[in-house]
Parts: sequence; C-alpha cells; structure tokens
Amino acid sequence: MLHLTGNRKKVLTIEMNSIDLLKRLKDIDCHITCIEKNRNLENQIRQFVDQSIFGNLEKMDLNELQKEKFDVILIGDLLEHLVEPEQFLQKLRGYIALNGTVILLVHNVVHGSVRISMLNGYFKYNATGLINNNSKRFFTLDILLSLIDKSGYSLTKLQRINKGIFDVPEISLTSYVIPQELIDAILRDPESVAYQYVFQITPNLKNNHIVREFIGNFSKDACTEYLRNILIYYRSQMSPTQKTDLSENDISQYAKKIDYLIKEVEILQNANMGNRKLIDEYANKINSLVKEIETLQNINIKNQKLIEKLSK
Repeated sequence: MLHLTGNRKKVLTIEMNSIDLLKRLKDIDCHITCIEKNRNLENQIRQFVDQSIFGNLEKMDLNELQKEKFDVILIGDLLEHLVEPEQFLQKLRGYIALNGTVILLVHNVVHGSVRISMLNGYFKYNATGLINNNSKRFFTLDILLSLIDKSGYSLTKLQRINKGIFDVPEISLTSYVIPQELIDAILRDPESVAYQYVFQITPNLKNNHIVREFIGNFSKDACTEYLRNILIYYRSQMSPTQKTDLSENDISQYAKKIDYLIKEVEILQNANMGNRKLIDEYANKINSLVKEIETLQNINIKNQKLIEKLSK
C-alpha cells in the first residue's frame, strides 16, 4: 500500500495495525493521523504520528479530525468488520482533499482455499485471515466494486495479493482428498488465487451507473462473458438472415452503441479485471467492427457481401 501513497502526503491511517507502516510513512516525510481500536499500540504509535485517536470506529463521529482534509486515507482489513461499510465510506468523503485518494485492503472470501474447504463441509472462524472472528461481512470482487460505486467513488487502481490454494496458513487442506479435476476447475477463475484486494479509489462526482448495471447483470466472470455476449448480439443483429438491408440510421445506431461499449472496455482495463488478454482481444474485435460500420456509413452502400462478413 505504501507505493500508492507517495512522499510528503497528509495521511490518515485507519486500523492498519502496523507500526512498521507508520515508521515507513514517517521516513518519506508524511504527516500522519492514526485511528486505531487497540489502545495497546498507543505508546508505540506516538513517536511516528502527529495525532492518534482510539476507539470503535463505527461509533465515532470523527469530530476529533475537525474536518481536516487528507491526501491519502489508508484502510486496513476493516470493511469486513463493519456493520454498515457503505455508510462508513460515504462519511469519509468529507475528509478527502482535492485529488485525494482512499486505499483499501480487503480479503477475498471466494479464494480457492475457502471454496475447497466448504465443498468438503468445513467452515471455521479463525483469529485472523479470510474468515476471522471479527468478520461481519464477506466480500468478493463483484460485491466490492458494487460497494465502491454505491458509496460514491470511482476505482482508479486494483491490485491483487495472491496466494496459492494450498498456501493459506489459516485453512488447512492437507487432510482432504481433492480431485485434480476440481482444483483445475477452480483455478480457471483468476480470482481463486486472490487472497486480498488493494483498491485505490477517489470520490466520484458523477453517478457512474455503468459499473452498477454491469455488476448487477453480469456478476460472475463478468468481463469476458459480457463482451462475448455483446459481440454475439451485434453480429446477430446484422446477420443477413435477419437483416439484409441496413439503413444509414441503423448503422449510426450500431456505431453509437459500440462506442459506448468501448468506454466500458476501458473501464475494465483500468480496473484490471478478469483476463486482460481476453479483454484486449474483444476490444480489438469491437474496434474492427466499428471501422467496418463507419465504412458502410460513409459511403452509404448496402453491400450483401460486406454484411455477411460482419456476421461471421
């Protein structure tokens, strides 16, 4: 998370529970305000921070911050411990400076180790980790993206902290007999090895309905399935068996819709969601399709062979 912060920033850390992080922030000349639940850290924290606040975050009104504005707000594994994470994120908006960011660290509850464990009928809360004693919420990538959007933020960076299915210390799979076919099937989902997500988000001044609709309608393997289905849709609409005579207005409408789709592809690319190679492949196909439509539109011909080409 430190590499997303930058030097000489005004930083608010929230339940990071890391003395080493505070020390490193101080080393790069950051001014630090720290909110922690654990008062046992008070003496260790004092030497690194400008201000420290202790208590239950959900019950705080944050008056002690006195409407300060921060360049960066760092939040540890906190969202899963909150009853109302959306309200919490909305409240934070008032403390973010112009061009400021929030950096979140969140566990992925559908890591492959959890999937295999539950398929074997095993579910256990642990002191720390993916499913811990303080968990009130469980998050997947789709749920987190939706939460970020509903809370009034835009995603600017998404990074994954990966761990292999058998490399999660709090979930032991050694006693299970696991078919290799099952492991292979789980590993086909790139999110199965994502142990934690690191999100960099900024307050969004617009109502970003694209992300909300996208996740609501295409939650699982969304990026690849959505793009594939969109391409099938457009090709079927231009199939000669359904429509052999494209008017100029029809072509114009298709071009506008595909331009809209390209913007969605760019959002996915910025978020680094799913299989990047597939995203690029579909984006290239869409761009190619747009150029062919523009050719039809510009010269205003109704060429049967060209239409047949688009449907292949």
